[in-house]
Amino acid sequence: MKFKHTQEFYQFLLKAENINRIDDFKEINIGGVSYNFYLKTDLGEFLMKLLPDTPDQEIRFQRLKKTWESCYQIFPLEQENFKNYKLLLMPFFHGHKLEYQDCTPEVMSRLAKAYQRLVQNTLPADCILAPLDFAEMYAKIERRLADNRLWMNHIINRFFWQKFKKELKIPSQNYQLIHGDFTVNNILIDENKEIHLIDFEGFRQGYDYEDWGSLLLQLSGYKGFFGSFKRLSYLLETWKKVNAPEMEVEKKIPQAVQMFYFWTLYKRLSNPNKRQIRKDLNLLLSLCKYFKLARQLKMKVW
Repeated sequence: MKFKHTQEFYQFLLKAENINRIDDFKEINIGGVSYNFYLKTDLGEFLMKLLPDTPDQEIRFQRLKKTWESCYQIFPLEQENFKNYKLLLMPFFHGHKLEYQDCTPEVMSRLAKAYQRLVQNTLPADCILAPLDFAEMYAKIERRLADNRLWMNHIINRFFWQKFKKELKIPSQNYQLIHGDFTVNNILIDENKEIHLIDFEGFRQGYDYEDWGSLLLQLSGYKGFFGSFKRLSYLLETWKKVNAPEMEVEKKIPQAVQMFYFWTLYKRLSNPNKRQIRKDLNLLLSLCKYFKLARQLKMKVW
């Protein structure tokens, strides 16, 4: 659904003292809890995000503001009040979402370099979310599957979880800064094949293979129903080639795949909304894909 006050917001911008001549303005998409707009002025092109001005969003807003100031350092972020929203203004990048067809070795190399520049940023501590507690996630899965009232729990536990957890390795606490939402939605590629990373509110401590595993599995279709092992194999091989040997990508591949499906299982089982047969069946299909994929990658899963 569209923002109900777009025209009123445009009139507000026309009167704003720190907004120069407006050449173009339009709503481009709705992302999460924010409304996104394209703005072109005589100073350049910008992406505007309207965020709800609520107490629980204040910390998120400040984190976004500080993070973007640290990462872009191109245009000073301006904050204005508009009814019950706050405004963030950042440079706009022309391009499209990264797709599998874009993933040549050249583009993957640029993506790897952009990612390394991003995670090497020095950010204020309050811009970085805490790491995921994998031990607690593991325990929560165990508790949920111990609920004997749901027959689906028996199937997931007996035929999938008991086998999955035998080879599951809880990561050590050797954390680094990661994007936290490293998906095609947050990676833009322009006409010159340059990479632009956006949306850093998920910045947290973690492991780079969490980001890369999520992205490469998404690009090869494993986040849907039609995962292509041929595509994934190509992406994994390219990922290895464009990173320095000390990155030890070869060792990270099994961890990346395992963590992706562990996270999928956890999210589905811990969803506070009422579980549905359709969603549980989708989870079973995802777990089937994991075991098939693990065998294809020659991972130890039994």
